[in-house]
Amino acid sequence: MSLPADLMMRVCRFLYPRDLLALARTSKKLRAKFMKETSEPFWNATRYLTGMPDWRTVGFPQAAAMVYDSECQGWSCSEESSVMAFHVCRRYCLKCAQENLLDLKEVLREFPSVPEDLVKRLPWTARRTPSPIPKKKRFYLKSDVQKFCQRWDAVKPLDGKSMDALGQELSAFRRRRETSTKEVQSWYKRDLRERQKRLNQRWTIIADVMKSRWGWKPIEYDRLGLRLRQIVDYLLDLPTLSEQAWAYVRDDLEWVIKEEARIRSRNHDTRRFSLRVPSEK
Repeated sequence: MSLPADLMMRVCRFLYPRDLLALARTSKKLRAKFMKETSEPFWNATRYLTGMPDWRTVGFPQAAAMVYDSECQGWSCSEESSVMAFHVCRRYCLKCAQENLLDLKEVLREFPSVPEDLVKRLPWTARRTPSPIPKKKRFYLKSDVQKFCQRWDAVKPLDGKSMDALGQELSAFRRRRETSTKEVQSWYKRDLRERQKRLNQRWTIIADVMKSRWGWKPIEYDRLGLRLRQIVDYLLDLPTLSEQAWAYVRDDLEWVIKEEARIRSRNHDTRRFSLRVPSEK
């Protein structure tokens, strides 16, 4: 695109986040424009839409790359957030999932010297996402297997007692990873609750404004008509609900509200209907 950056940003203000996401994936040159700090609110709206939690230890360009690209391109995250990095990349980055998570056969093929029974004591996950068809397998993090191989090469050959000690060490490592995994899962759940709370608050504001300005009769979100739901979704996705946003949808909103009111009144008309011609008096 050869449009000036300021004009591009003005155009992007009126796009749904999912359309913005599709547009950002078209070219690296276009993405470079979108990675400017001024566009951060629009990208955050898309992040909310895709369900990605706010990861405060990662800078905006790196986080945006995860949302808008098919791979994470590196995270530049702090050491404290490395467990979160693993979970976020596994969930959202196809390349990370394919390269960094190995099933047992792949582990034994790539690292043939390690004992299978000890590999099974490493931390594992049942999901290698994103994947359209979940597979009931155990997947091991490649870096964990590499560290174990280094440890194995340093201590072998082992007698039975040393082998048991190493197995217990691996089991303890897996328990620590499971604890950190639970912390990350609670982070996801907490973020989901906060996002749902924000959406509910925004929906309440939208419903109140439509009621006070256009006489809209409130109904549940799930019962909205197609066109009205599209407008409401647009307002829900916006970073801020400004008067400019209302001005942008005013004409469509007025027409849809009137049309839906007309249809409701027609559907609730209890007068008897007959094709018979009334007799003349």
